[in-house]
Amino acid sequence: MKGHRDFGITRRRALAGAAAGLGLAAAGAAAWDVFLSFRPRHRQTQYDDLLSLLSDRDEAIVAGNIVRDKAEQIEPWRIAPALRERMNGHTLAEVAMSDVAEARLVEAAGWLMPETVALLCALAAEME
Repeated sequence: MKGHRDFGITRRRALAGAAAGLGLAAAGAAAWDVFLSFRPRHRQTQYDDLLSLLSDRDEAIVAGNIVRDKAEQIEPWRIAPALRERMNGHTLAEVAMSDVAEARLVEAAGWLMPETVALLCALAAEME
């Protein structure tokens, strides 16, 4: 055919190009999943300095909901200063051990929790 140009695209090259495109799309989707797994899943609050002490905030929220059900009312603006004062230069483990030694315990669903841990969990649940 006169004026017809052959660009050299064969069925094999077209399929290879499509497969490469699908591979790139799959790699992009995987990269997006990795990106999403590293972003924070909880909204920022003025209590993040306390909430960051929790090793698993999602589990803390579950426990916090149980604590909140037993408590009369959880008021973050009241408990946060007390928690900050307790934590003042100490690790959560140290403060929790102090709670246990001083019998400051909270019962929730049959479990005894150090009061500080229970309050942190309730705070996490309240912020959700």
